[in-house]
Parts: sequence; C-alpha cells; structure tokens
Amino acid sequence: LKNILMSVSQHEIKHQGLIVEVNVKQAQLEEIKGKIKCLNEELEGLKRPVGIGAGTGDKGSYDDLFNIKPECFMAEVFPGGNYKNRSEVQSLSDTLQFLKNQGLSFPKRTVYAFHTSLKINDISPITVLAGISGTGKTLLPVKYAEAMGMHNMVVSVQPRWDSPHDLFGFYNYMEHKYKGTDLARALIRMDQYNFKEQFKDEERRADRILLVLLDEMNLARIEYYFSEFLSKLELRRAIKNAEVDNRSIAEFVLETGPQSDGKGDFRLWVGRNVIFVGTMNEDESTQALSDKVLDRANVLRFGKPSDCKEENNAAQQGHQSQDKFLPFDVWQKWIKIPSSNDHWMKNVNEWIKQVNDALE
Repeated sequence: LKNILMSVSQHEIKHQGLIVEVNVKQAQLEEIKGKIKCLNEELEGLKRPVGIGAGTGDKGSYDDLFNIKPECFMAEVFPGGNYKNRSEVQSLSDTLQFLKNQGLSFPKRTVYAFHTSLKINDISPITVLAGISGTGKTLLPVKYAEAMGMHNMVVSVQPRWDSPHDLFGFYNYMEHKYKGTDLARALIRMDQYNFKEQFKDEERRADRILLVLLDEMNLARIEYYFSEFLSKLELRRAIKNAEVDNRSIAEFVLETGPQSDGKGDFRLWVGRNVIFVGTMNEDESTQALSDKVLDRANVLRFGKPSDCKEENNAAQQGHQSQDKFLPFDVWQKWIKIPSSNDHWMKNVNEWIKQVNDALE
C-alpha cells in the first residue's frame, strides 16, 4: 500500500508539472499569435490598393504616381478641343508664322528637318539638337509643340543623374510609397493599353501627342539614365500590332515595390504618341554621346547664330499658342510608309550605299 501511495504521489507531481508546461506553451502560443497578427497588419500596410482612390483613409502607396496630375495635362492647356481635320502643309505654314510672331528666326529648312525627324521616331526614337549655347535649341521644340497643338514637357537633366530612377521615380521602402516624377505621371496617362483600371477615360491622353524635351541631356551620361529606356523604344518596331502581339519586350518596367492582388510590376508601354527630343551643348562641361545613342538618334547641328533682329514685343504678345490639340490619328496620317516600288527608292538606297562606303 505504501508503494502504491508513493506511485500515486509521483504521478500527481508529474501531472502538476505537465499542467505548468501546458500553461507555458499556451502563453507562448498566444505570444506567437500576437506576432502573427502584427505581421499581418504590416503586410496589409505594404499591400495598399493601387490606383485612383488608393489610400482611402490614409495615403496610398501610389498616390504620388496616379493622383497627382502632371502640369502639361492641365485642362486649360487646350480649351478648344481637338483638330478633327488638319493638313500637314497648313500646320507647317502656321508653325513658321507662329515662330516669326514670337520673334524667333529659324530657317525653313531647319523647321522642316526637325518636323521630319519627329515623324520617323519609330526608326530613330530621339531627335538631338546639338550646338553651342544661344542658338535656340530649347525654344524650337517648345514653340513647335505649342504651334502644332502638342502637349510638351521640359525635363532638365542634372549632372548627378546615374539611373532610370532619376527620370521615372522610385519606390521608397522606408515610407512604403512611390516617389514619382512628372514624366512618369505623364507617360502612364499616355499609355493606351495599361493602367485602364487606374484612370477614367477622360483622364487618359493616349489620343494626343506629348513632346518630351530632355534639356541639356549630356550634362550626365545618357547611357546611365536613358539607355535602357531607349532600347525599349527601339524594340517597338518589332511589335506590329501592340494590341494583339506580345508587347512585353518593348515595355519598360517601373520599380514599384510590393503590390496587392498579385498585380506584379507596372509595365509601361510608350507608344509613338510620345516624342522625345534632347538638346546638348558641345563644350568642356558636357559628356559626349556614345555610338549606341547616336545610332538611334537624328542629330541636327545648330551653327553660330546669325545677326538677326527679334520682332517687337507687341508681335510676341499678340499671337498665342493653339487652343486645340493635334490628335494622334491625324499625326499618323502625315507619316508616309515608303514602298519598295517607289521610283525614288532605288536612288535613295544607292546614295546611302555610297555614304556608307565613304564612311567605311
């Protein structure tokens, strides 16, 4: 009997020990549940909704990208609507007159060469205006866009630029927010295929034309901040029908951090409705353009300015920019696709061959 009582006593001690151990485990379980809850709340904070209305009750991660309207798309820019029918010859004539009324003197040949360079942005994605300072390289694209009825944006390149983030912005992982640029905000509104959930139809601008001017583009090495994007622009030629074909190879991916609902990266299609122009001063403070960039660009060189007098101020103030915008589909009609059957193609190809032979 004594042995039985001792055995029962030992079992009771073990039982009490097990109860204490269970209580400890339960306390640890509650602690783990609390940590899981905190982690889930943090995860939900990272996965904020994307797009218009993002961050209801708080500031959404992508408000800076979607909810801030770029200055070049303000409603008052083109209050008169669009030009339903406008001839290319008349537009160029009006542009030359507009420049004259603004007190600017550019040779007709220069304006026509600039206009033609922009039309072939499918082949040469960027037009570069090079020369010494004071020759009107910046004014020509800006005033041309105003006269034609295009939206325009001037992006001032800084010497410290060394990556595409300087052009398009970046995701700040500390603040869990995307820090966008005006260029990124404009391009996503010009994209005719992506971001349809984020914008209403009246907020999109894919039916218009945007001229982007990279002012003093060679203050920083263009290979660092624009080269990857330039390659994507060149790859557009491989996409015959962007609405049907797989266009991912020509889409630029914005680094937007973690996103909700498995949406993945923001893929940006930059169509031919966006025209890129760059200006560069050729002096000791700037970087030379690499062969890669030159091969993908039209370069117009501006010589020493002539001794011409500007028009009076009254003339400059008396002629305002267009109050209507030029639709992209009208612009496309101006672009003529050459045919191998054209009688002049043989001559052109022969001239190109002779130039290549001479350069070699």
